[in-house]
Amino acid sequence: MQDSIFVVTQLKQPALVEVTSGMNMQTFHAPAGIRAWTVPMGVGAQTFHVKRDGRMVDELSGTSLRDIAD
Repeated sequence: MQDSIFVVTQLKQPALVEVTSGMNMQTFHAPAGIRAWTVPMGVGAQTFHVKRDGRMVDELSGTSLRDIAD
């Protein structure tokens, strides 16, 4: 079993998706529709941001309520 964060997007329009797990940050070019990715799990905050045209989409971005602890 992997220590990974599983990310699923369901977008009406393509966007850039940034996922940060602790110190691990990855960026994905998400197409319209449903897609799934994995990010290595890291200790600390778990955040995600959806960006279109260089701007963050606030209602599609956030931080987990609980950090991952070692």
